Amino acid sequence: YTSEKTVKVTGSSVFSKDGKGIFLSDTETFYTLLALDKAKKGTFTSKAEDTRAALEIMNTDTKIKVSEKDGKPVFDIKIRMTVDITEYESSEFTDLDADAVKKIEKQASSHIKSGVEETVRRIVKEEKCDILRLGRRFYRKFPDEYDKIKDNWQNLLPEMQINISADVKVGRIGQMTITR
Repeated sequence: YTSEKTVKVTGSSVFSKDGKGIFLSDTETFYTLLALDKAKKGTFTSKAEDTRAALEIMNTDTKIKVSEKDGKPVFDIKIRMTVDITEYESSEFTDLDADAVKKIEKQASSHIKSGVEETVRRIVKEEKCDILRLGRRFYRKFPDEYDKIKDNWQNLLPEMQINISADVKVGRIGQMTITR
């Protein structure tokens, strides 16, 4: 706990079906929580070559859509997030006008998308750990299709089609509310 009675995550562990423990770094834990729609508050820094922005998460909404193509599962993970800019630094602009805010939103969206993709690649595809409960999601929507592949589910995880998108919108800059 910090002095504000909040928890600072420095990592976590997950366990695959075979009991193998997998350590997740603090950033992998953050991206996993985002994919599971469990990261409702917090801060992160989004960086590009010429811009850095410290962003406070105000709201997140993650949806995982399940479909099937040729009897194989397809998962679409869509992350929507509203953030406040608490700090920024840029060699390209000094004032945060509408164009600068759009650039930060685009940069942050790309940052979240690539972070979640990398985490899913490592945990789900390489380690074969169904941390996102994809099997359960597929079973609920396509129980007959799941029954055909359930005994081989762990081995199919590396081949799963998992599409990730992220849409980050800035709500406020410090005390200033953005109107659209």
